[in-house]
Amino acid sequence: MIRFGNNVGEKSQMKTRRAWHPNVITRNLRSTLMNRIVRIKLTTRVLRTIDKVGGLDAYLLGPKPARIKELGLEGWKLRCELLELAKHIPMKRDRIAAAPLSTTETAQEGSVDLTAETASLETKDL
Repeated sequence: MIRFGNNVGEKSQMKTRRAWHPNVITRNLRSTLMNRIVRIKLTTRVLRTIDKVGGLDAYLLGPKPARIKELGLEGWKLRCELLELAKHIPMKRDRIAAAPLSTTETAQEGSVDLTAETASLETKDL
């Protein structure tokens, strides 16, 4: 987004129009899911955000509505390509192991653990 404003002279207070342009750069970023390097134009602020969230794939597949809104045409093309690839890649074993169980199973396991702990505490108190 280009912003407009005035330069104001120190002594005469004369105003001259000026514009602030975004700091757009071209970078080659690696996509691990696509297994290739993507040449993309982006601002330095977006580059910092990509580093913060953990890479280009995590940035494009992220759930934030504001980010999805601001991707632009090239960003949407990359996002759609990543989503197609993500369908064909199986989940890793540690992700499957870390996936939560259904609510009934966790509630049953929790109650069993609690009763076992209370029984052991009662025997220790006696």
